[in-house]
Amino acid sequence: MKNFVRLYMVLCLCGPIFQTSAQAPDAASIRQQLERLNTCATVLYMAAHPDDENTAMIAWLVGERHARTGYLALTRGDGGQNLIGLELREQLGLIRTQELLAARRLDGGEQFFTRANDFGFSKSPEEAFEIWGKDQVFSDAVWVIRNFRPDIIIARFPTNGDGGHGHHTASAILAEEAYKAAADPKQFPEQLKYVKPWQVKHVYQNAWQPKDSSSVIHVDLGTYNPVLGKSYGEIAAESRSMHKSQGFGAAKLRGKRIDFLNVMAGPPLKGDVTKADPFQGVDLTWGRIKGGKAAGELVAQALRAYEPAHPEKLLPTLAAAYREVQKLQDPYWKSLKSAQLQKLMTDCAGLWLEARTPSIYVSPGDSLVVTATAINRLGAPVTWQKIAFPSNVDTSMALALPTNEVTSFTRALVVPSETPVSQPYWLEKTPTLGLYQVDDPQKIGQPESSAPFSVGMDLEIVGVPLHYDVPLRYVWVDPVQGELQRNLAVRPPVMVNLAEDVITFVNGETKPVTIRLKAGRDSLSGEARLQVPAGWTVSPAQQAYAIAQKEGEVRLTFQVSPGRSAGNSTETLRAVATTGDGRTYDRGLLTVDYPHIPVQTLFPPAEARLVKLDMQVAGRNIGYIPGAGDKIPDGLRQVGYQVTELSDAYLAEGDLSRFDAIVVGIRAYNVNDRMAYYQPRLLSYVEKGGVLVEQYNTSYGLKLPQIGPYEFTIGRRERVTKEEAPITYLNAKHPLLHYPNELTKADFDGWVQERGLYFANKWDTRYDTLLVANDPGEEPMAGGLLYTKYGKGAFVYTGYSFFRQLPAGVPGAFRLFSNLLAGGLTEPRKADEGTAETGK
Repeated sequence: MKNFVRLYMVLCLCGPIFQTSAQAPDAASIRQQLERLNTCATVLYMAAHPDDENTAMIAWLVGERHARTGYLALTRGDGGQNLIGLELREQLGLIRTQELLAARRLDGGEQFFTRANDFGFSKSPEEAFEIWGKDQVFSDAVWVIRNFRPDIIIARFPTNGDGGHGHHTASAILAEEAYKAAADPKQFPEQLKYVKPWQVKHVYQNAWQPKDSSSVIHVDLGTYNPVLGKSYGEIAAESRSMHKSQGFGAAKLRGKRIDFLNVMAGPPLKGDVTKADPFQGVDLTWGRIKGGKAAGELVAQALRAYEPAHPEKLLPTLAAAYREVQKLQDPYWKSLKSAQLQKLMTDCAGLWLEARTPSIYVSPGDSLVVTATAINRLGAPVTWQKIAFPSNVDTSMALALPTNEVTSFTRALVVPSETPVSQPYWLEKTPTLGLYQVDDPQKIGQPESSAPFSVGMDLEIVGVPLHYDVPLRYVWVDPVQGELQRNLAVRPPVMVNLAEDVITFVNGETKPVTIRLKAGRDSLSGEARLQVPAGWTVSPAQQAYAIAQKEGEVRLTFQVSPGRSAGNSTETLRAVATTGDGRTYDRGLLTVDYPHIPVQTLFPPAEARLVKLDMQVAGRNIGYIPGAGDKIPDGLRQVGYQVTELSDAYLAEGDLSRFDAIVVGIRAYNVNDRMAYYQPRLLSYVEKGGVLVEQYNTSYGLKLPQIGPYEFTIGRRERVTKEEAPITYLNAKHPLLHYPNELTKADFDGWVQERGLYFANKWDTRYDTLLVANDPGEEPMAGGLLYTKYGKGAFVYTGYSFFRQLPAGVPGAFRLFSNLLAGGLTEPRKADEGTAETGK
């Protein structure tokens, strides 16, 4: 099993030695590698989220100062919004993790994380530390520092709160406190089994325009790199533009760009601070490594002798340097410089190594065909000594690789029955609100799970024995994008998917619940059942299934009824499938597929939230204008509304009068350029008796200056982050609070992540404000729900986070949203029923 699931993690977080998805080893790349090999400098950039990092600073440190540079994001961005799709929470965190890795592939940095779960916007570091558990996240930060051993740390944000987000401030506090803790053997002594204490020289804050620029280091991040043919501002824009789920496409900046570094911890800088070297007091040469002089001289010799057209000429010198590095006593430098030299020798030899399989995925017990390939493209002396296939199948040999000819070996193997599924390591266990649960301490900090399978290849390059763990991949050709590849994934033999994540039962109704079984192998049969909470009933108790072929599917439907008790409640339903051998499986299959990141596969628990809901509906025919992406339409359909998603063509010319209400999706006025043209039609619809409900938009990037019938302004900081923050009525008799559902205090219980965001902070007196909420210690905010009658109809703007509450199955949020759709108009307007197709 050890050989089957090979983890190519280097103890000091050096990253993979060999990775086929790395950038092509062109002449500029090899030159940059030589410069980094010749430099013994390490920098860790620290902030809270994906997108917080200064990509220009990272690109400059890597390209200009040739420093090994990492970015430690405390969180994976799970609590944000998604501009490109419907994924939220853990799925969004997975997307943003891959976007960060894509960014690092462009700016040359490395990526790390703590276990902190992004629970949403926070207004104070105290709240962040309370929810995360400060000791755990602090321990993770110290662990990364002791592994990565940075000479300097650069914090993106200050500790005084000017960063505008509690997570931001928390990241700066941790950076400052870790300066001492990482060097103190009494802090987190359990880590010392794997690492040693480490003293950072300086901690800087990457300041915005400082009040006194004479007391901070000035760094020109706009420098042009002639080897790369780009300035660091251009590289930074390419890197930042990978944050596509946040809509952060960036313009390429050229010319001088001065950034500032302010000392947060460490000795005072000497001389003219504005011109000081951020690495002041740090030896950046091989002279800092005990016994490293000989290797350093050889590396410098290779750098001087480099000929871009003939990189293979460097191999004897690099081989000699590699042998010298093996004599080093410090395991950190030995491991790091060995990995750098191995990558450089591989690229200088033009060596191509690959492990392919014709399967996209396998299940335990399946057969697996593996082809290992090596191509010696420049004719250097390369000998293939050994192949270690998965499942302990080894082949020893001494095969000299001919010039530019394909040499391959193919083996048929069986996947061991105990092989785990390919789940991201931080999602293997259910997280808490603030922290992911990771049992293996050595995985903490890693950006993603290692490839589940790899082929071990032992080769000699100019007489130096080198070992490679080459990830096993599925390769295919897309007719538009050309050749693509992804890691082979391990799936369960059967996957159980529920049709909905949330299933609502209105007024005691019985509902069909459908599960979809997907086969991970041929000739699959067994039984499936639903596990319902006490008091609920399901029929039939279980059903048999049979699926002939791998990838085949079957759907099974059960009838589920809630208990007879009155009131609203939430419970959990679980789906389980057994196979013929008696094994039980209770995970589904979820694929996240976007063109800018590798395909991601998840196996979430086969669970759904059961929502028992006492709710009335007034006017069921709803038009929905999509925005940046949310699942409100699905939630409304669950409780009996007929929802038509309105296309641009229908908004321009279709009959809006047939809808009882029209809902505008989140950020629609930010992302749809046509909304300015549709707005007069929408307001005319309201004037004639319709109800228009607008969900939150951001204050910046609006496509028109006024999005309501009367003026109001959306705030940037007006939000309530405490989901349990008390709600107070301003106008307790307002019909919006009573029709068709009589709202009570209980309807504001059980909300998730936040009350709301982007509340209005100014509004015309013709708007009614109905609800007041605030976070502790702040002034009450009434701009989360604005209402006005306009002509015969009604207009509502709401910053309350229904886009989170309805998909989470919050009963009171459904009841409140039903009232918003009624618009306080106690006599529902008559409208044609229509069909969903008419809105296309």
